[in-house]
Amino acid sequence: MKTPQNLIIAFAICAAFIFNSCEKAKVEVSFNLDVADISLIVDTTSQVGNVDLAATTFQSDLQTKLDENNASIDDVESITLTSAEILMENPGSQNFDIVDKVYGLMSATNLTETQVCYLDPVPNGVTQVTLTTGDANLKEYLSQSTVNFRVTGTTNAPNLEPDSLKAKLTFKIKAKINPL
Repeated sequence: MKTPQNLIIAFAICAAFIFNSCEKAKVEVSFNLDVADISLIVDTTSQVGNVDLAATTFQSDLQTKLDENNASIDDVESITLTSAEILMENPGSQNFDIVDKVYGLMSATNLTETQVCYLDPVPNGVTQVTLTTGDANLKEYLSQSTVNFRVTGTTNAPNLEPDSLKAKLTFKIKAKINPL
């Protein structure tokens, strides 16, 4: 009389297989989050060498971008900075000639500051620079509503005029989402 018991076990295995196979596998997607027009003011300074050039905060629009792509923060595997540009808005006679090296750093509430981009050396005669980005996972930083962005560098002369800079950052978001 073991046949009914074997039949019940076989039925349970088949049912488990059928119900599990109905669950769709998550799909890997990637999309960009652009943070444009971050305003930075560089004050005059007589200091030469390693200096803080400017600092500001920006609002993370991560949740809106996730909503647009049917994703949640739990679906996100990584967020990396893929592009960082800094433009001198009021160049006049100014350019980046007095800056030898430049670094971009990010921090957020309860998170340590981390370097996210750099340029070494900074070319002469330019009013716009594109920085080299790394592969740091910035998910925790951009999950915060407010993110701090600071620019430091090494200068070879004093900055005699205040400068207005604009930064544009592009982040790549990789996530695994349930297909629609």
